[in-house]
Amino acid sequence: MNLFAMGDIGFGDQPLCFGFGTLSRGQGDLFAGVSHLWSEGDIVFANLESVIDLDRAGGARGFEAQVNRGPSSAAGSLAAAGITVVSLSNNHMLDHGEAGIAASVGHLDGHGINHVGSAFSRQRIVRRNGLDVGFLAWSLVPDGGPGRPPPGDHYNHARDGADIVADVVSLRPRVDRLVVSLHWGNEFVALPSPAQTRLAHHLVDAGADVVIGHHPHVLQPVERYRGGLICYSLGNFVTDYWIKACTLSAILKIDLGGDLDHETYPVRIDRNFRPGLTRDPAEIASVGAALAASARPSRDDYTRMVHRHRLRYRLSAVAHIGRNLARFLRPRSWPFWAWLAKRACFVATISLAERRDPEIVYRKDKS
Repeated sequence: MNLFAMGDIGFGDQPLCFGFGTLSRGQGDLFAGVSHLWSEGDIVFANLESVIDLDRAGGARGFEAQVNRGPSSAAGSLAAAGITVVSLSNNHMLDHGEAGIAASVGHLDGHGINHVGSAFSRQRIVRRNGLDVGFLAWSLVPDGGPGRPPPGDHYNHARDGADIVADVVSLRPRVDRLVVSLHWGNEFVALPSPAQTRLAHHLVDAGADVVIGHHPHVLQPVERYRGGLICYSLGNFVTDYWIKACTLSAILKIDLGGDLDHETYPVRIDRNFRPGLTRDPAEIASVGAALAASARPSRDDYTRMVHRHRLRYRLSAVAHIGRNLARFLRPRSWPFWAWLAKRACFVATISLAERRDPEIVYRKDKS
């Protein structure tokens, strides 16, 4: 009874790759280099990091229409690749309003793909090989920007772990195995925070068998704890990030029918944003080191780590824009520059406060 798990799948262009990101390059067979791995798998799970409802925009091709938004055909791509369960609990599910989630769910249902974590399916039980496998999905990333509807009305959103623990306790008696997907932590940081570690342990103590983390966009450690398996972050999977660490990923094959033994398949995301198994010894070593890391930073050390990684990302973003300046100077590109100016002002206003409180970025994000 095998569960294959992977990281974030985004079918739309992210803002800093508008016009040449995942959507703009064309979908094709994004999973051709990896789907053979799970061709005989029982359950294949990923985090869906963008809505799939571009058709609802009426063919619009502008910045606001395309960013973090995939076409309805993406549901068919997931189904054709054999992906059977996706989480919809993350901070991009409201990027295109309430109708964006509803349209995405309709496309997923139309292709027989199980989804979990939204108001359409808060919990999910999948039966395979005589076992009932429960899935829960929650986001701990604040998502309350001005003008957005309350996230908890549309997907499982928690300020702390109490609601998640209660959900585990609720579903546990009805299933043989329980998998919890968490959208949490801070981007680009290779270690979980002390609070994440505590919550993961509480969830296993409450009855979770497997915890699968997303949102940091980089790999974080895999830990065995009291019979449970905790994957703090599986990084990206289909993405148009340009940073080296964000293009290294992994697929985990987990034996749900036994003692949760697992195998790791190192993955590199290529320049066309497609994941493929890597044979490069250095990349394989980097993936192994990231998953095996055992450092436990203090709260203060973790806060400094977040600030340092964010600064590196912002500097790399400036260099990325410079390298692609011609692409950003095309006709009708002014919405991108308007967004970028707004983003720069936002970063300037929170730059001092985020040294003490990293999550202020998410609470006050107006982009």
